Amino acid sequence: MNAHLFGPSAPPPPKVTATNPRLPPGEPAKKRIKQSQAPVMNKLETRYYEVLKQIFPGAPIKIQAMTLKLANGLRYTPDFIVFGKHRMVAIETKGKWVDGDSIPKLKMAAAVWPEIQFTLVWEDGAGHWREQEILP
Repeated sequence: MNAHLFGPSAPPPPKVTATNPRLPPGEPAKKRIKQSQAPVMNKLETRYYEVLKQIFPGAPIKIQAMTLKLANGLRYTPDFIVFGKHRMVAIETKGKWVDGDSIPKLKMAAAVWPEIQFTLVWEDGAGHWREQEILP
């Protein structure tokens, strides 16, 4: 510091503790948090996952494991992928409210990927699971 500007009792300069050049001086560096790579299931998907384990005992059930390219910049990730004996099944679970682009994406995925069986599953008001196969 310039003693002639601030006088002899000028405070010492602050210590710089930042190791990241993007942080302002004096700001302590924050520890980086690694995001979990585990798929996230909502309550409906968790309930249907238990049903899937009973329907396909011993079959590998993958949760949000595959993203399908449908068109330029358009992607679709099914909730579950089940590898059956003869065919791969992609299962999409839906609740009471369905957002705008999910059903058209599901229909387009069935048209673009005819080698995969696409199934839409929902729970009716009585607690029963209903399903509909989406044809290409």
